Amino acid sequence: MINILPASDNTLLIRFGNKVSKKISHQVLKLTNYIIKNSVKEITNVSPAYNSLMVRLSEKTSLSNGEKIIKNFIKKSQTDLNYFEKSIEIPVCYNHELGPDLCRVIDYTSFNLPEIIRRHTNKQYFVHFIGFSVGFPYMSGIDKDLETPRLKSPRMKVLPGSVAIAGKQTGIYPISSPGGWNIIGRTPLKIFDKTQPISNIVQPGNIIKFRSISFKEYENLMD
Repeated sequence: MINILPASDNTLLIRFGNKVSKKISHQVLKLTNYIIKNSVKEITNVSPAYNSLMVRLSEKTSLSNGEKIIKNFIKKSQTDLNYFEKSIEIPVCYNHELGPDLCRVIDYTSFNLPEIIRRHTNKQYFVHFIGFSVGFPYMSGIDKDLETPRLKSPRMKVLPGSVAIAGKQTGIYPISSPGGWNIIGRTPLKIFDKTQPISNIVQPGNIIKFRSISFKEYENLMD
């Protein structure tokens, strides 16, 4: 059941349930994409999350009017056939130099490095939303036996391209930023590039597959 709740004087929260699932994320992203494609002056911004969507209204739009618009959009968006998934392969070098938390993950899971690589690259990951910092994709689908708690104290600086895991999630740090996830490798790809028309190469709704590469391949792709 979809609930529309006031979050502030000019913001509405659309909740699609309490679970984290691909099915619910599809509903969230369909509505998000529909609002963006069919922009109206009453809505100024949308922020999707795992199972909800925050909608900011213009100053002149009342919550009741905003709710009417959103209810209409919900009906139309869920039958939108233009929504589709895109698969992206991300090359990753998994070694102790680029993955400083590999030892921690090895100790926690009791898997050796080849097994950690196999399990992390053997899955397909669904991008639920972009958050925390610009371009950071929150992805589900991690092997349950690879789940590792986040660091007790976050690092002050994580390098761009760092691939990390925390609990049931995996993600990629697109820019240099603080971070508390377990870094297990790094991709040579530029995940966020503000000079490009589409700054994020990873978008909500994408399916991500990681591919293990050698350090030499990593260096070549960085050139």
